[in-house]
Amino acid sequence: MFEEYTPDLAAYFDAWSKQVVLTKKRDTIQLRLAELTAKIYIDCMNYEKYYIRGKPPSVAFVDKTWGKIGHTPEAIEEMSRIKNELIEVDAELNYTKAVMKAEEMKLNLFQTMSANARNIAGFNDYE
Repeated sequence: MFEEYTPDLAAYFDAWSKQVVLTKKRDTIQLRLAELTAKIYIDCMNYEKYYIRGKPPSVAFVDKTWGKIGHTPEAIEEMSRIKNELIEVDAELNYTKAVMKAEEMKLNLFQTMSANARNIAGFNDYE
């Protein structure tokens, strides 16, 4: 009777396992991005070729410009690659979270329907 509402626990646990792996991968990518950004800040503050009118650029300027896209062709390429990787991992992570949520909703529905069926069956015994 409730078969179509029965949650697929194997799919749930697969999604949960995948979420753990993807979360670690996302955190690693974010760490690489933060490290690259920190290197950009250090370079921009210490090398005269990035100075503006003889002074190091402000942190706000670096944050809004080079900190977002990179300051050298290599940094621009690496930052772009890292951001694309992050987008892919986030998309996969969101999908696995949606699978888990769907299976949790099926489980809740199954539990409710099962409890209601028991209550109705028990009620009929007293008539």
